[in-house]
Amino acid sequence: MKYLYRIIKQLIDKHASSEQRLFLKTQYYKIRKSSLHLYLRKRYFRIKTKIIKRYFSYTPSQLEHKLRTMGLTSGDTVLMHSSFNVHNGFQGGPQQVIDCILNIIGPCGNLLMVSMPYGGSSFAYLKDRPIFDVRRSTSRMGIISEIFRTDKNVLRSLSPSHPILAFGPKAEWIIADHEKTMYPCGSGSPFEKILKLKAKTLLFDMTSRGISTFFHHVEDTFKEHLPVKLYDDEPLEATVIDSHGNRIKVKSYVFSSEARRIRTPRLLKRELLRSEGITSSRIGNTKLTLVDLNKAVDCARKIVESGNYLYNEKSFTIAAVAKFGGGF
Repeated sequence: MKYLYRIIKQLIDKHASSEQRLFLKTQYYKIRKSSLHLYLRKRYFRIKTKIIKRYFSYTPSQLEHKLRTMGLTSGDTVLMHSSFNVHNGFQGGPQQVIDCILNIIGPCGNLLMVSMPYGGSSFAYLKDRPIFDVRRSTSRMGIISEIFRTDKNVLRSLSPSHPILAFGPKAEWIIADHEKTMYPCGSGSPFEKILKLKAKTLLFDMTSRGISTFFHHVEDTFKEHLPVKLYDDEPLEATVIDSHGNRIKVKSYVFSSEARRIRTPRLLKRELLRSEGITSSRIGNTKLTLVDLNKAVDCARKIVESGNYLYNEKSFTIAAVAKFGGGF
C-alpha cells in the first residue's frame, strides 16, 4: 500500500501543475478525514491482521532456525537493524527477537545496534548543538533498539551522531573512545573495529536499499572515490552527558548535502550478490537479510579498483547530481 502511495505521489509531482497539486492535496485530506475512509482503513487493518495471523505467523524457535540456516552462528558479532510491527507475523514481542539473536550467538558473541536519538540527517540534528544523554536519550531506530538500550547490561557509545549499543564480551572495547573519532563512522570507530571480529549485519524486516549504517564506513574508507565530497568542511559540536553524569563537548564531521542527496549502495549491493556476501530470506511476513561486512569492504575495493565511483559508474557526472534523491 505504501509503495502504491509513493508511485502515485511521484506521478502527481511529475505531471500535475502546482494548481492541480494543491487541489489534489486538499481533496486527499478531505477524504482522509471522512468517516468512510476511517471505516475502510479499520476494516483493512482487521482483515490484514487475521490473514497474517492465520497464514504468516511464526514462533521464536522458527526464527532461530531460519537465522541459523542463513549463516548466523555461535560467537558471531552482529550489527542489527530492525523494524517491528504487528503485521510481521512474529508470535512474540521485540524482546523475544533480541533473545533469539542472543540464543544463537551465545555468550561469546556480540550484539550491536545503532541508537541515533533523531530521525533525518546528522546535520539537521547537530546544527542546533543538542545535548545527548547516553543514559536517557531514546533511540529513534525502532522499538527493538530502544528496548535493547534500556537493558542495564548494554553499553552505549558517546558519539552524539551515531551512538552504538553493544552487548557481549567485546562490548566495552567496541564502543571505547567513539566520541574521540571526529568521523563517527570512520577510522577508529566501532564500525572499523567490528571488522576485526568478522562482523555481520542483520536486517530484520527492513526495506533498506543498502547494507545498513555500515555503508557510511565503506563511504569513509573510499571517500576519495566518490563523485562529491563526503563531509562538510567544518565539524559540528554537541554536548554529551556520559554514564556518570559528566558533560563533555564532542565535535563531529557530518555528511555533506551533496553526498546525502546522491548516495546509493546500488553498485555495492550488486557486487555483494555476485560474491555471495549477502543472503536474503523470508519467514512469515518478515524479510531477513544477512551481510558479511568484510566482504562488503572487499566488494567496495573491487568497485573502485575497476575504475568506478563507489556510488555509480565512472560515466556519472556532477551535473547529474540534482537528478538523484534518497539515501540513508
